[in-house]
Amino acid sequence: MVQPRSSDSAESIDISVIIPAWNEAEWLPRTLDAVKRALAQSGRSAEIIVVDNASTDNTADIAHQH
Repeated sequence: MVQPRSSDSAESIDISVIIPAWNEAEWLPRTLDAVKRALAQSGRSAEIIVVDNASTDNTADIAHQH
């Protein structure tokens, strides 16, 4: 479940990364780990949004776990 943000918390995000995904269970963990590393190195506040378009594998579960 996606948790809504308050307007105060949205102001503190510098970067939003949007990842479209459809049946990407095999590649999504590596992609998310790479994006997380890059964002951590940037030193900026960020969010990662995975947009799952009705995948038939466990893409959504992997996105939630990461």
